[in-house]
Amino acid sequence: LGSPSGDMRIYINGVEQPVFESDAGLQVIASQSSPGETLQVTVEYPFRNVVVRPLSAGVEPQTESGRVSFQVEQLPAKLSVEFDGDPTDSVQLFLYGYDPEPVPQPRKGLLYFPPGEYHYEENIVLSSDQTVYLAEGALLHARFEATGAENIAILGRGIIDTYAFPVETRMLNFTECKNITLRDFSLIGPRSWMVVLVDCDDCLLDGVNVIGTAINSDGVDIVGSRNVTVQSGFFRNNDDC
Repeated sequence: LGSPSGDMRIYINGVEQPVFESDAGLQVIASQSSPGETLQVTVEYPFRNVVVRPLSAGVEPQTESGRVSFQVEQLPAKLSVEFDGDPTDSVQLFLYGYDPEPVPQPRKGLLYFPPGEYHYEENIVLSSDQTVYLAEGALLHARFEATGAENIAILGRGIIDTYAFPVETRMLNFTECKNITLRDFSLIGPRSWMVVLVDCDDCLLDGVNVIGTAINSDGVDIVGSRNVTVQSGFFRNNDDC
């Protein structure tokens, strides 16, 4: 996470935002600082044309020389601001509502990552009744797996990134698991399948942002599983979304 590269600057309510840069453009994660707050988004960048997707969001940006701006009132909102017809020359905005309790209470089975950057060479193996919470501003270079476990959750508004890992790396790999909840965080940068559910039951993916640009960077692979719900997500993948 850092300042935008090149000539692009992103502001929300007048405050310049830290970004994550990937082959799919720039990603910005931000939340309301108070309930009901309107988020004013401004992007400074030399461009000729701009579009805000999805078009169904009905966002009509105001443009002037080198600047585009618009307001976002309905949250959460997942938007892609794309310049000059090039989807990689873009910024994806993952905007959330106010969270009155952003830090979970300590408890048995909780693995909490506060804002910061973390590196794990070996896979993080999850067991039954375990919750991973990624705070907004947390950047985790890691892969997760679980086999034969129940009641697993990965939550929060942080980022899981695996660009630095070897070619055939799956990001979240669950086998014969039951009652899995994945919510709000972002997955960016795999060289292989991203969320893999093999012979699992009762799985919820709610509001997860999944961005992969390499060949075989599948978004969600539901393999011989049952009762799987995928909703309110953002997917940009180079293979099966």
